[in-house]
Amino acid sequence: MAAMLRLLPVLFAPLLLPADWRNLDGKPCPKLEAEEWLNTGGVTPSVETLKDHVYAVSFFTTTEPACLARIERLSRLHDAYFSLGFRMIVFSSEPAARLRSEFVERRGATFWIGCDPKDRTLGRFSDGEILIPHFFTVGADGVIVDDEEPSPSWVEELLFKRFDEGLGRKLHAKLAKAELAYEGACYGAAWKKAKKLQKDKDATVAADADHVRERVEAFAAFYRTFLEVKLRNASSAGAYGDLLVFQYRFEGMDEAKWAASERKKIASKETIKNEKKAWKAFEDALKKEAKAAGDESRRAGVLEAYREVSAEHTRAYASALADEAIERLRKR
Repeated sequence: MAAMLRLLPVLFAPLLLPADWRNLDGKPCPKLEAEEWLNTGGVTPSVETLKDHVYAVSFFTTTEPACLARIERLSRLHDAYFSLGFRMIVFSSEPAARLRSEFVERRGATFWIGCDPKDRTLGRFSDGEILIPHFFTVGADGVIVDDEEPSPSWVEELLFKRFDEGLGRKLHAKLAKAELAYEGACYGAAWKKAKKLQKDKDATVAADADHVRERVEAFAAFYRTFLEVKLRNASSAGAYGDLLVFQYRFEGMDEAKWAASERKKIASKETIKNEKKAWKAFEDALKKEAKAAGDESRRAGVLEAYREVSAEHTRAYASALADEAIERLRKR
């Protein structure tokens, strides 16, 4: 059977036809292979080159309406999160010239396209006849996390997960306070605490301190880029809140100064002025949490500060952020 006949369009597939996509959830992403690549700027995508990236893999044809209908949306997703480490990758067995004409030139596709006429990559994701389009989303650790079409919120969650799940290795006991501060989302405090130990006589301690600092710096750079992308479309209140949280999460670092500067540019807008008391109360709660970094015994006071914001300013955006902070602290 010709390679393309294995791809059965979703809209016209018999309801009882088995979709023989492999169950790959929780498994390493199979090898990615194509004879020619489009839109990659000379990069040859592979599981190795995509290490530490989040990416989605799918399989399209130029004749399937359900595939064509997704080109614009997937291109937007690819472009919006490209600088943050996300890639959308589509494979097809059709000739590269046709893919370039139908996907890129005619419909403006910007995501990466792999021309795989022998269906070598497809064969690693499926057995027999399949329904398209279908998606496999891969986390930064190279493991497939689901087989649904990725949404912006899911992409963001996976990108942040690279940093949210701790410092990535077991640290010396001397770094306990820095580790606790990091786990409490007080990243600037963790960065400052680690600095004191970078010249420790114990080489293991010094190496762990360097690791903490590098991890926080990488997170700050990523988070700042994320906000710069988001600020283009965020509402005044949303942008102000994001910058305020960022400023105190990375207090003491240059990125925090950037956030403070950007926040001042928004502060004069009417939506912020109208909620001045709420934002002041929320900022005080953030300050209290930053000071308590690495001290679990002071968490009750921090929780109470957020509860006051939530109770007294129920209609303010700051209240919603306070509720998120309360939920986060309760999970610790």
